[in-house]
Amino acid sequence: MTSALRVFVDSNVLLSATRVEILISRYVIEEVRRHLVRSDQRARLWKVLYKSHLAPDGEEVVLPELIKLPDKDIPVLQAAVAGKANLLITGDFRHFGPLFDSTIAGVRIESTSAFKARYPAIFPSRGIAG
Repeated sequence: MTSALRVFVDSNVLLSATRVEILISRYVIEEVRRHLVRSDQRARLWKVLYKSHLAPDGEEVVLPELIKLPDKDIPVLQAAVAGKANLLITGDFRHFGPLFDSTIAGVRIESTSAFKARYPAIFPSRGIAG
């Protein structure tokens, strides 16, 4: 029996995803919640969260010194590692871009566009933010 692909998504991906089983942390949920202002957006978020798995926060995860991320992005990678995700997908080119297509502590980091190209049926044209 093969195990399921475990994917950790950053907040900007969660705003786009509607049909994917995801691994997420409290930190990312709070980040998304702050950006959603309309009730229909929040309703779509709850539908996605209902199907998601909560990853540990990962505060105990020590990242390699070579990883240079802003403080706000470190908890994202830590939670992906703690949750034993296979992939972390993000549209944050500015901060995660240098890490795209690399594997950190067993987690492959991919851009949203690369992930969409590999799994086109997962992302519809309109996500949570509508």
